[in-house]
Amino acid sequence: MKTGGNKDSRLDRNFSSFLRAKYSPIPKDDTEKVIDGIASTMALANDRNQTLRSVLDGVARMIYRLFEFKEIAIGLKSEKDGLFRYEILLGFKRESELAHRRIAYDEKDMMDTTEYPGVKLGKYSEYCTSEALEYERDDMETFNRPIIVTQVRKSHEEFLEGDYIDFYIYGYDKELIGWIEVGRTGDGKLPARSTVWYIELIASILAILIQKDRAKSKK
Repeated sequence: MKTGGNKDSRLDRNFSSFLRAKYSPIPKDDTEKVIDGIASTMALANDRNQTLRSVLDGVARMIYRLFEFKEIAIGLKSEKDGLFRYEILLGFKRESELAHRRIAYDEKDMMDTTEYPGVKLGKYSEYCTSEALEYERDDMETFNRPIIVTQVRKSHEEFLEGDYIDFYIYGYDKELIGWIEVGRTGDGKLPARSTVWYIELIASILAILIQKDRAKSKK
């Protein structure tokens, strides 16, 4: 219960200093950095002056800053034609970015485990390996370093050029409305287990933001 009186004279300064140090808003470990990043993204989404695209760009930059990946893409399902296209691309060379922007997937492409085989990691994520995919010439143009896409995997811990993880974004009635795609880790190793959990959480938050934005645009 709050009471009146001179606040400065009633508080123990040593205890006040202890509390400020213990609960400092400056993140002290990786978990707190992730929470702070998500909170900042939510604050951005709550800004009426921000567009959905600017929020998605902020999310991509947050993933780039906080996790192991050096290539981040976010795609959405178009409300006009129902096709899935890349909207945000971060960490790609110009030629690779342009090649990505020419791609349009349909629902079958997104769900096709025959042409795009992968290993399910979590509730909403899937690991696709470079050796499991049959790349055509147009596909090779999407890579920053296509010359090493066919390299041999020497260890199960390697994350090769051409490997990527998709995090699916689902809307109402489990409708697929977008995805986050990440590739190329800084050290060439598999990402931490916690990273997959964190990005799945981010994808779930994006699902809410995307649907709210689209509902608002229809009013």
